[in-house]
Amino acid sequence: SRVQEALERLFYRERYSSRKALVRLSEDLNADLDLERTSERLLQGVGAALGLREMVLFLADPDGVFVPFRARGVPRSSEARLSDEDLLDRLQAGEAVDVESKPEDHPTLARLGLGWLFPCRVKGEVIAVLGVGRKDGLDPLNSEEVDTLKTLAAQAATAIMNGRLYRSLSSQAEELRELKDYNENVLESLDSGIVVLGLDGGTTSWNR
Repeated sequence: SRVQEALERLFYRERYSSRKALVRLSEDLNADLDLERTSERLLQGVGAALGLREMVLFLADPDGVFVPFRARGVPRSSEARLSDEDLLDRLQAGEAVDVESKPEDHPTLARLGLGWLFPCRVKGEVIAVLGVGRKDGLDPLNSEEVDTLKTLAAQAATAIMNGRLYRSLSSQAEELRELKDYNENVLESLDSGIVVLGLDGGTTSWNR
């Protein structure tokens, strides 16, 4: 019928638009080295393209436990943690985990409304984990959407890793600046005059 044909055209047009938006998102993620902005852009883009309400980006803490770094529709509480060894092994192997298939195995994640976990890996190492819920809180992801998010998670991993490296380098640079300022303040407070010479014998700094 014409109504059925119109509905099918609308359905496939929406699916095409969603795929196109996610492809564009994967290209845009690497344009920014700021980890917070990259994470927000990832969640916002995925949510808008697929109509997802519950989303979490997990990053590993110093103990190797994945905890929420950015979240939408899910409280960033201490219970939202990925610490189960079997679960982490599956993610480490590159497997997207269907939480809804066995909610009894992941009661906390199921209670928070998360239906899938997608590992973001670089050279076999899980950099982050993307957790998502149902579309509009009602419909589960179809197989095509799952495959698309698998690909997107893999591409997002590089952007997230670059963001973490940039964040670490920025922190180290700030620590060096603070140390330099501290040393200069100490030298300037001394009563005696101090001259620092370079290897070529030239003066590099002094406190007077």
